[in-house]
Amino acid sequence: SALSIAEVIETLRKAAGRSPSLLPVPPTWMESILRAAGKTDIWARIGTSLVADSTKLRAAGWQPPTDTPQALAALVTQPRP
Repeated sequence: SALSIAEVIETLRKAAGRSPSLLPVPPTWMESILRAAGKTDIWARIGTSLVADSTKLRAAGWQPPTDTPQALAALVTQPRP
């Protein structure tokens, strides 16, 4: 299933052995802050849904090799080259 950005960050922090400390900020506040800072391009990228629809891929037989939380945790816990 799809994860929110907060869930992705929480998963990555937990995998790194860190507290998932997140401060909820309403989207309208983030938009206002970024607009005031002249960063409307950032809001345009993160202010909308970031979920990709995999319906067509799944209909063609594709299945993800692992679930998203496991894959994110593996990114953090795998040794770096």
